Amino acid sequence: MDHLPTLRELSRELTNCTIRGEGNPVVRSVEFDSRRVTTGSLFVAMRGLAADGTAFIGDAIRRGASGVVCESLPDALPVPVLIVPNARKALAELSWSFYGHPEQVLTLIAVTGTNGKTTVASLLRHVLQETGIRAGLIGTLGVHTNDEQLDTARTTPEAPDLAAYFLRMRKQGTSHVVMEATSIGIDLERTWKLPFQVTIFTNLSRDHLDYHKSWEAYREAKLRLFREQRPDGYAILNADDAEIEHFLSAAQARTTTYSLERLAGYRASSIALHRNKLRFLLSSPSASAEIETSLIGRFNVYNALAVIAAADALQIPFAETQSALKKAKSVRGRAEIIPSSSPFTVIVDYAHTPDALEKILTALRDIEHRRVLTVIGAGGNRDRGKRPLMAATAQRFSDFLVLTSDNPRDEDPEIILDDMVAGLPNNAAYVRSVDRREAIGIALAEACDGDIVLIAGKGHETYQEIQGVRYPFDDHAVAMEWLANAGYRS
Repeated sequence: MDHLPTLRELSRELTNCTIRGEGNPVVRSVEFDSRRVTTGSLFVAMRGLAADGTAFIGDAIRRGASGVVCESLPDALPVPVLIVPNARKALAELSWSFYGHPEQVLTLIAVTGTNGKTTVASLLRHVLQETGIRAGLIGTLGVHTNDEQLDTARTTPEAPDLAAYFLRMRKQGTSHVVMEATSIGIDLERTWKLPFQVTIFTNLSRDHLDYHKSWEAYREAKLRLFREQRPDGYAILNADDAEIEHFLSAAQARTTTYSLERLAGYRASSIALHRNKLRFLLSSPSASAEIETSLIGRFNVYNALAVIAAADALQIPFAETQSALKKAKSVRGRAEIIPSSSPFTVIVDYAHTPDALEKILTALRDIEHRRVLTVIGAGGNRDRGKRPLMAATAQRFSDFLVLTSDNPRDEDPEIILDDMVAGLPNNAAYVRSVDRREAIGIALAEACDGDIVLIAGKGHETYQEIQGVRYPFDDHAVAMEWLANAGYRS
């Protein structure tokens, strides 16, 4: 940091802020977790999902906080207090300001939707880099700067962390940042006042109802990204999604659409799906041309269209976008083919919603195969209503089904499997094992020439979360180990 602001300097960034108390201390960090407070921190007390931050004001002051931000006046405190109507929005505003507004000198692109965010964001960053643009990435796969890769606990990090990443990237010479914007992240104001030049909507289907409580609230969180976008930007929308009219109405920026099924700004036709690539004819304002990529599945045609539209909005020459897509490799844990000399194909995918599972399974059935064998589980401490739907979807599109554990967290994995089995027909054939390693082995041992084995639900994840502990576990590594032990070369 070249300049440490004072509390009153930062207060000028806030809407409807009232200051109580004397003094104007220098602020050395902006924190929302009292455990991260050190001498000179400004502590923002906000309501969390499990606790109210106002309960930790005393702890923050004992740790050295020089000021407090909250929504209501607490008892007399020995430090200045900033009273604001919305502490979460204040956290974002303070974060951007504290780090010197790096977001204002970066070209920001946000991708939202239930499925496809990680693939679209990663592909778009790949296109930008291939064309010589220094681009960062923030999302499920972590934070990727020009010089390093950092782990992050959240797909859309909290505002202080986001601001720090933006500053880090700017200092490394980054000009563009592609990030995933989750419904929870938007709802919790982590993206408040970020000036997105391009926003992308992939699709909407059931997810996170344990948090949002209703479909309408879930949809509204996604819509906010487009309502709050800068008007001189671009909103790129999936015209084939059932909710498209809501997104068209919400968009404040210039809009363009993409589709496989109807008239749109970017349209794919003559789609050819193969075991290790796809091709389609593109019709768009910039070109009519053939697109080829090593990605697989119909859903990746949508993802490619979104990336092409975004690249156009960012004024990337079409020929460079076309070339970059041809060079693109599958994103880690997203329809990722495990390299092997086996006579069957093994694919790891993050599909953890009924819609995502249906998309990957129908994509696999669209390519040449003998049978599709699926390994799938459902997470604990999450939307229980998804569990029978996940099992029903897997059973409907698979020839052999193994139900197993997937981050049971604090729940009994056998009960989670009971919930899944409730979605199956009485005469359904399936294998059940709470041991995920064993379940993967069962499916691989069953596979024959020409089969496709889908290991779904965890994708890029490298752990199993059980009773608050994350144990090392990687679907890709487990499958590779089994294949090697069976004598197949990678």
